[in-house]
Amino acid sequence: AAPSPPPAGGAPPSAPAGRMNLNTASASELEELPGVGPELAGRIIEYREKKGQFSSVEELDAVDGIGPGKLENLIELVTI
Repeated sequence: AAPSPPPAGGAPPSAPAGRMNLNTASASELEELPGVGPELAGRIIEYREKKGQFSSVEELDAVDGIGPGKLENLIELVTI
């Protein structure tokens, strides 16, 4: 069988298709995520600047304003 063609539109090879990279996303990109406004996007950026890059998606739970429910909504939309 022939190999499958790459998906149309192609996401960058470093990130799974359609997922936002928590370590490289800008505040405006983070605001596109459900439930993330300017204030929370700023906290995510601030956390990343203070602690260094995220080592896992689950680490997002350590950001003030993101609890288990919000993490559950975001976990399938982001990557590291």
